[in-house]
Amino acid sequence: MLTLKRYFILTLFIIIFTLFSSSLAFAEGIVEKPKIRADGAILIDAQSGMVLFNYNGYRSMHPASLTKIMTALLAIEKGNLNNQVVIGEGPPKIYIGSTIKLRKGEIISLGDLVKAALIVSANDSTVAIGEHIGGNQELFIQWMNQKAYTIGAYNTRFVNTNGYSKPNHRTTPYDLALISRYAMANKNFEKLVNSKEDIIYRISFTRGKKMLKEYPIRNTNKLLWHSKEIVGIKTGTTARAGGCLIAAAKKNEHMLIAVSMHTSKRYQDSLSLLDYGFNNYKWHEKLKKKQIISSCKVKKGDIDQVKILADKAIFSITSINEKDNTRLKYIVPKVLKAPFSKGKVVGEAILYKNNVVLDKVNLVTDKGAIKD
Repeated sequence: MLTLKRYFILTLFIIIFTLFSSSLAFAEGIVEKPKIRADGAILIDAQSGMVLFNYNGYRSMHPASLTKIMTALLAIEKGNLNNQVVIGEGPPKIYIGSTIKLRKGEIISLGDLVKAALIVSANDSTVAIGEHIGGNQELFIQWMNQKAYTIGAYNTRFVNTNGYSKPNHRTTPYDLALISRYAMANKNFEKLVNSKEDIIYRISFTRGKKMLKEYPIRNTNKLLWHSKEIVGIKTGTTARAGGCLIAAAKKNEHMLIAVSMHTSKRYQDSLSLLDYGFNNYKWHEKLKKKQIISSCKVKKGDIDQVKILADKAIFSITSINEKDNTRLKYIVPKVLKAPFSKGKVVGEAILYKNNVVLDKVNLVTDKGAIKD
């Protein structure tokens, strides 16, 4: 007869086994289109932004804590992560959902607030971020919406920093994929969403005595423990949004981003999307990183010419049985006028298919030149 403790352990094991029985094997060969439970889902290639799978990807939906991707991104871009933040009156009022129980007058670094937002999905930490970076929540939320628009997320509207469901707080799977693609290009952001566990440090005052406390946090994204190829990104859950997950995985340096929204099986959906992408598509290297494209004459400089290089590789993507019929076009100058520095962007390599632009990379100088 099972004791209560043994019954609990057995039940937990069955849940975990069921959760990951649809493994991210990345096996070779074609797999069927993903069978998902999500009301909206999309899969994109992180470098080019090419959509590899779409199911209601442009439907307006509640994003839950996927919102925190934008909050954290702005904190990283606009703030100094080493700055110490004195907690005001706003964060302690947040008590619904995940929190780190911030208290008024407590001191915590901006970097640790960002960790709390991305890793443990702390709702109160995002309010502290907004107040610190923007001076107030309203201005910071304006910046969130402006940033979304500049990224190309035109159907996104944020009304808070943490993802609490509000009628006008909405986005689409496609917009979230664009925002995530942009965010994952930031090394600080990528490192944080790939962290399984971390520690944040908080300074509090008790009876006038300063106390430094460690606060361990653990990532809400269970996929990080499932495969080393999973590199992020963020979970989200509310009653209106249901289960949400943006998952990113790398294989052979190629990153895919899968967005699943309003689903009861967010981990299985994400694994199915990623497995489909890696097994049904192939990458063709059209241009190597630092590949020499041409030489360029230098006018009025201490050198006569410079080489023009690609600043990163560019790939075309086709289904596994499809022929690659893309082409590259180079836009490069014939003459450069000194002075200019090494790595100066002077042109573009543009990848086309049927006259449609698929991707582009910068072309740069291999050295600098000073005025003669």
